[in-house]
Amino acid sequence: MHKRRLSQLHHNGFTLVELLVVIGIIALLTTLAVMAIAPSLENAKIAATKATIAQINEVIQQRMDAIQQMDVSAEAKKLATLNSINEKQAAAFLRTNLYRQALPQRLADLYGIDGSDGGNDDAPLRSILTLAPTDINQNQSYQSSVILYLALTQGSQLRALPGGKSYRVPILDADSINQKYVTQIAFNSSNPTATFSAFIDAWGEPLRFYNFPTRLIVDSAHVKSLIVGLPATINTDPMDPLGVLSGSPLTSGGNLIYAPPSSSLTARPFDIENYHDLNTYYIPLLVSAGPDQSLGLKEPTDSTSPNHLGVVESPADIYDNITNRQQ
Repeated sequence: MHKRRLSQLHHNGFTLVELLVVIGIIALLTTLAVMAIAPSLENAKIAATKATIAQINEVIQQRMDAIQQMDVSAEAKKLATLNSINEKQAAAFLRTNLYRQALPQRLADLYGIDGSDGGNDDAPLRSILTLAPTDINQNQSYQSSVILYLALTQGSQLRALPGGKSYRVPILDADSINQKYVTQIAFNSSNPTATFSAFIDAWGEPLRFYNFPTRLIVDSAHVKSLIVGLPATINTDPMDPLGVLSGSPLTSGGNLIYAPPSSSLTARPFDIENYHDLNTYYIPLLVSAGPDQSLGLKEPTDSTSPNHLGVVESPADIYDNITNRQQ
């Protein structure tokens, strides 16, 4: 009787081979399920990233429109008189600098017309952003996202000339952004406990921002994958539709001199190191590296001129990028 029970128990259990077969079937079904779900998850991340970029781009476009419509005539007249240039040149120069303050991609965009940090012509936002120039090489991929986030959420005031008129632009309600797509980053070497908010995509990578991506236009073989609907003529500066900034003394590294009664300021050269390629089309470009999480472009904060203008580094990596100009 005892032997018969042992025999029944033996036949009622699973053999090692049977267990391995069951485990194999489960593993196969799991793999098939993951393969079926993965594209849906990836598509959901792409859709979420597009939605976040579109929301941010709405304020970017509002700021660009506001600057184009600003009345800068009074300050343009003053600047033209001081520099012996015509008022149209002065107005275009002022709008370009207001644009750079409203939509900064680098810390240097907040240094004012003289290009020096700490002057009385610095953008009002510079006093809020506690990043130091020594922080430039730390977490470089996050810097344009940090600077743009602060500019859009707190930088409502602009000032083109030292002690001059204050201009206002729309701001982004920080609470309106899904907090899944905002992260905190610490990279201020002088204050390691300070954290900064930054825009990220659905893969957790920072969104990069380029305000003058003219090197993408020069490299037109790749730009159409990032910017849809380029105009037929791409030699139009949105802040200088008449092309007046191409004339002397603003070309060939020429300087503008701003000399109010109380001080003397020499403007940074109007060249590609500080601004953009003259007589080229540009549009604010917000970029996610996409599913492969590889940007394929030089970082917006790359200090080697003119890499900050959107130089293509790895063409194969840019084709899955998601931008505000693909909407």
